[in-house]
Amino acid sequence: MLLTLIRIRIKALLSGAASGSKKKMTKTSKILYTILAVYVVAVFMGLFGIIFYKICDAFVMTGLGWLYFGFMGLMIFLLCFIGSVFATQNQIFEAKDNEMLLAMPIRPRDILMSRMVSLLGLNLVMELMVIIPGAAVFIYKHGITFSGALILILSTLLLPFMVMAVSALAGWLIALISSRMRRKNAVVTVLTVIMFGAYMYICFMWQKYIDILIENGEAVGDAIKKALPPFYHFGRGIFDGSFASFAIFAVCAIVPFAVVYWIISASFVKIATANRGQKKIAYKAKAMKVSGQKTALVRKEIQHFFGSPSYMFNAGLGLVFMPVVAAIVWYQMRKDELAMFLHVMDPDGSLTGAAACAILGLMASLVTISAPSVSVEGKTMWILKSLPVRASDALMTKAYAHVVLSLPCIALAAVIFEISLDMDILGRIMTVGFFDWAKTVMPNKAKPHVHANLRPHERKDGIFLFFISVILRLPVGSETDLHVIFHTYK
Repeated sequence: MLLTLIRIRIKALLSGAASGSKKKMTKTSKILYTILAVYVVAVFMGLFGIIFYKICDAFVMTGLGWLYFGFMGLMIFLLCFIGSVFATQNQIFEAKDNEMLLAMPIRPRDILMSRMVSLLGLNLVMELMVIIPGAAVFIYKHGITFSGALILILSTLLLPFMVMAVSALAGWLIALISSRMRRKNAVVTVLTVIMFGAYMYICFMWQKYIDILIENGEAVGDAIKKALPPFYHFGRGIFDGSFASFAIFAVCAIVPFAVVYWIISASFVKIATANRGQKKIAYKAKAMKVSGQKTALVRKEIQHFFGSPSYMFNAGLGLVFMPVVAAIVWYQMRKDELAMFLHVMDPDGSLTGAAACAILGLMASLVTISAPSVSVEGKTMWILKSLPVRASDALMTKAYAHVVLSLPCIALAAVIFEISLDMDILGRIMTVGFFDWAKTVMPNKAKPHVHANLRPHERKDGIFLFFISVILRLPVGSETDLHVIFHTYK
């Protein structure tokens, strides 16, 4: 039974990319998704390969070869934890089929183990994207002993167990906190944005921190040795071929996993079926407010947007980026460095306004709230059709909701640009007038998909139209074009 459950869980993970649609993927779609997956994996492996290539010689030459693998193990741990903590929460603590499986003659510990094994496989895939380029760089430059290679393989298989133990505890904590909140989606959204922000920060600053790591390798090594001994023994075991260090690392990986598994399995039935007492909204009698059809529909769209973390993250990320990027520009202008650069490169401010429009256009291209709004309604579209509402009003209210959500962020960013940047009069007019919100909803009006209840991130049949909506909102929009053409003509 355990093997059957494991096969079902792995099959569910592999078919996750095709969830939400009853239509079978065509051969062309499979090929395209395979090419996309290979490309993404190659990009990540290439990125990690560049990082490890830069630090490899520096660590080995200073006698800190173990730190190379210790740093690799720490990087794998963080990547797998960030990539699997929400999956752990959903698969173990908030799985929709928990009660159905518990009603069958299946031992609870088998259900739990099948879920953990599938998550271990997910962590192993993410780990291989880091450890393969890292090991290849080290072997190419310095070679490796037989015992070191053997320990490398065994440590690769054991590291996901350590990640799984920490992810299970974190997932349980997130599930516990979010279940007691009235708006539990806010917890998931905030944590997702924080993790994504940390990822973006690392992407922009990794070169600086790698240089710091190389310059202070000995101090970093001492800190890892004292504060994170499992990763010290992870690196020492592989670099020195030390089975004693490997044994210590194996204990640090297996024992926490076994303890967490025993604790969760002992109370899995209670965890899976518990009513955690989510805070209810107390009804208060008050006068009813009458609103028009369009207002009610716009409010419905806005509530739908804020009620789905995946919708907010995938379609509304630009709402956060616009004021943040504008604030960064304002801060850099106050430091005078950017101001001096713009004064030298653009003394009359003719191109600064075009650049501001381009930045706003790039950020606005990430706001695609209305593009999937038709398709995500899926089979519930009949409810809207049954109401005495014109089809044009029902569709345009999705665009109006897009405007209500994005206009304040665009206006705030435009005001910050107006205050901080020295632009000519046309640049200021174009920056203030950058409200081309209608471009996003137009492509999706042409071919909505209503064959299934799709979540925003599962719209594969219409993904081409989704990307068109992004492309149409890139900085080559009307405002930037008009501005550049005007100054070219002048």
